[in-house]
Amino acid sequence: GRPAAAVRLADRQGEQWGAFEALAARAARTGLDGFAAHELPDFAARYREVAADLARARTYRADGATLARLERLAAAGHNVLYRDERRTSARIAQVILRECPAAVWRARRVVTLALVCLFGPAAGAFLLIQERPALAYEVLPDLMIERAEAGRAREAVGVGYVEIAAEDRPLTAALLINNNVRVAFNCFAGGIFLGVGSLFLLAYNGLALGAAAGHYANVGLFGYLFTFIVGHGVLELFAIAVAGAAGFLLGLAVLAPGDLARSEALVVQGRIAIRMVGAVVVLLVMAGLIEGLTSASGASFSFRVAVSSASAVFLLLYLLNGARWASTLDAP
Repeated sequence: GRPAAAVRLADRQGEQWGAFEALAARAARTGLDGFAAHELPDFAARYREVAADLARARTYRADGATLARLERLAAAGHNVLYRDERRTSARIAQVILRECPAAVWRARRVVTLALVCLFGPAAGAFLLIQERPALAYEVLPDLMIERAEAGRAREAVGVGYVEIAAEDRPLTAALLINNNVRVAFNCFAGGIFLGVGSLFLLAYNGLALGAAAGHYANVGLFGYLFTFIVGHGVLELFAIAVAGAAGFLLGLAVLAPGDLARSEALVVQGRIAIRMVGAVVVLLVMAGLIEGLTSASGASFSFRVAVSSASAVFLLLYLLNGARWASTLDAP
């Protein structure tokens, strides 16, 4: 009969239930993060087996003690798995909102250096093109020159530097985010070559920006170009500088590891650098959305300035929030 089947089930599975009970107690203490990679599938499989045994025990009308034990085990397994999901979400939020800006704040001196490496060449290129206008036709892409030549006519009829149909802007934003993140990762990864790669990419982007601004100023269209850049430029340019600064940290670990072995210094500095890259991604996603949805639209200059101001306030608050948690990071 059914009660006899329940007894046989308990005899056959009792050892498995005991093993799962020990795993569940361990998971309750340490969470699933304390499990090795091969133990996670085993825990999930054992949980499913216990849940199936509970269903069988109820069908077989098992005694109250057996049912209570299985219900307790199933609840313990469920609680561990559910709690871990919540912890994962909380952990992601903690990394994005606390640790990423905290890493940028901890490395603020290096970030300042990266900003100088970006805007120093930009200022130099701007002044050089102002003095030697013909040089712009040798160093700037043809598309940039063509847009400058067509700029006056477009400005006269109220058309901006780039204007895209409303239905195409979400795709444009996605493409811009992808491109900007790729540039930032290259800038970061270049740091492993003693920081030279990051320095080169920062300087190159600065030179390109300054040369373009200088040429547009020469033809009387600086405001026309600035109107396009103002909305997304704050976040985008700062993010590129932070990516370069993260690369500098990798180069510093190789060049000046201090008392640590170079491999250990790379790990230590890498903990900060990778969180900085996380902040870069956050900022570039926002910058790409602004560029694709606002900068590439027919929005008024005042609206663009308002968006730029809001992004600057967000950046300031983001970094100040990071400053509160900077002391909790385990890197220099």
